[in-house]
Amino acid sequence: MFSRSTRSNKKRDPNPITGIAFFIALLSSEISSAEVAWPRESHELPDTVVTATRTESAIRESPAAVQVVDRERIDQSGAYTIGEVIEETAGMDVSAEEFSSVGSPTGVSIQGIDASRVLILVDGMRIIGDRAGVTNLAEIPLYSVERIEIVRGPSSVLYGSDALGGVVNIITRRPRNEIEGRVEADYRENEAYRGAARVSGLEGVFEYSASAGYFHRDKFDLDRSDPDTNGDEIYQRNGSAGFAWTPSDNARVEIEGGWFEESSKGIASQTNLGTTFLFDTPKDTRRIDGSFSGDFDLAEDTRLRARVYSSSFSRDTAKALRGAPTNDERNSIAGIRAAELQVDQGFELAGCTHTVTAGGEWRRETLSQDVLKTSVVGALTKAREIPGRGFALWAVFMHDEIEFSDDFKTSVGARMEHDTAFGLHVTESVSALFSPYSNFRMRASVATGFRSPDLKERYFDFDHSFLGYRVRGNANLDPERTLGVNVGFEFEPQDEIALSVNFYRNNLSDLIDSQLDPAESAASGLQIFSYQNIESLYTEGAEFQATFEPIPELTFSLSYDYLIAKNRSTGNALAARPAHKGTARVTYRIPGAGIELTSAARAKSSAFVDSSEQSRSRGYAIVDFRASFEIAKGFELFLGAENIANLTRDPKVATDLRPSSPREVYGGLSYEF
Repeated sequence: MFSRSTRSNKKRDPNPITGIAFFIALLSSEISSAEVAWPRESHELPDTVVTATRTESAIRESPAAVQVVDRERIDQSGAYTIGEVIEETAGMDVSAEEFSSVGSPTGVSIQGIDASRVLILVDGMRIIGDRAGVTNLAEIPLYSVERIEIVRGPSSVLYGSDALGGVVNIITRRPRNEIEGRVEADYRENEAYRGAARVSGLEGVFEYSASAGYFHRDKFDLDRSDPDTNGDEIYQRNGSAGFAWTPSDNARVEIEGGWFEESSKGIASQTNLGTTFLFDTPKDTRRIDGSFSGDFDLAEDTRLRARVYSSSFSRDTAKALRGAPTNDERNSIAGIRAAELQVDQGFELAGCTHTVTAGGEWRRETLSQDVLKTSVVGALTKAREIPGRGFALWAVFMHDEIEFSDDFKTSVGARMEHDTAFGLHVTESVSALFSPYSNFRMRASVATGFRSPDLKERYFDFDHSFLGYRVRGNANLDPERTLGVNVGFEFEPQDEIALSVNFYRNNLSDLIDSQLDPAESAASGLQIFSYQNIESLYTEGAEFQATFEPIPELTFSLSYDYLIAKNRSTGNALAARPAHKGTARVTYRIPGAGIELTSAARAKSSAFVDSSEQSRSRGYAIVDFRASFEIAKGFELFLGAENIANLTRDPKVATDLRPSSPREVYGGLSYEF
């Protein structure tokens, strides 16, 4: 019943959501008895996923919809970062411009829910977020990625806090041969170059892997009339190593570790009383991750998985005034320590096949931030913006995937999570898959989710009194909550055509944002902001995807998103959420020549810049091109251009949220063995 990997399940739970599953089951029994003219063809979907249920299952057999970006698509994209790869996926919006400049965190929103409320995992493990709780996708090396799994909609039942909008799980490569590896290097405009190497192998009952990478990009400036840089100069270094022991078919033990370093520097200006001041803005980031896990088959249909892991993060930033001793330095230190235990059990009951996953989790997170300031006269002051704070939580969850027949499956799950600051949270989910024909599938899901206020929102004290404002945390915040519904259809009328459409609605309440405190502002003479539960909003829309392969050498793929995202209190649209987004990709492989040509385009409509609906950012369309040539066995030469039309935002227009990165022509070489 289980294949080698983790797999998940669900158990019936006496709550209202379970009633929805029962209703879907009744409906499907009526539909399956009707006569439909579609042929029962065999459309193989061999890829397996783990994110939707925490256990391995075929994509087509998962009651929850999962989008997969595989290694082939990653290679075709010519992308430098994970964000660039998944931007073509329906329901996803990737934009560093939300955070004002290239060099800021590259986050991803799902179904109109912003990046700080989307959970990013690497091999199922959390990594520490960046500014505003956003996990920077640019910090995860793309060359080590095997595939990316995306679950849209609330996923707190399996993963707890932060998964309001969904989950992006980045699955790293595993060895398949005695020895294999890849070396690649490329160069592009703006003095950007990258080198990476990876080697892995199998030696009897042992597996090993090691990788290292380096990346540099020079700063760039879109407007030479001002001194500001629009893209930071960046240096990145990263590496990883792993070792696994599989003494038998029933046991596997694995240890992994990785590190990441980034140094960046930009130039910013500030005008005060007619005088323009220049600041250097250096930033140094370091992250170290490690894990130890064991996977054991205790019986034919029973599996045990245990894992401990940690993620440590530190960042030094500065704002140094040129030609003066004034300086503003900050140091942030954050950490995650976690332990997980999961049991998968399969059994037959009342003519149905059950796959139950039950588990528990313990996690502790810590955060501190110091600020060191040097005044014009050289006086040194040190303050703690975020005191050394932390919280711990424990959670238990259960998930039952029930197979009533070859045509119909449901899954029901529930989770109880208790943390030291906010007490107990209970979340539920139910989903169903109905596939009366091998070329037609219907999926539906309803789930609740939550997000506990992070340590910054609780304890932050950001003192910019010299600029007239101060931002304070609030230890009395309530968790954010959401209820999400997804209904989707997949149809393959022919082997060469695949179509899918998904409709969704997400209701979010008690969202946290900073708000002006009028009384304290009047008393202090400054603008005093504090975090409050002030917003309730909803997002709803439709996602469409299509793939067409008229001949084996030619593939077309399209996606289109329609989004409505509004504040439920004011009725106004949410900022930076375009109503329309589309992507297109065409790939042509020249038979017998080892040549592959790919062209991709993505477009977004205009969007409001702020919640007052007073101004809009312009819509845009960007086109990329890539060509690869197999010049010898294992050797590939590739050339390409991103943003061919060189479309960028106007840095003089504060309301322009279009991309900052200019056109980049690139070329490189890879060798795989």
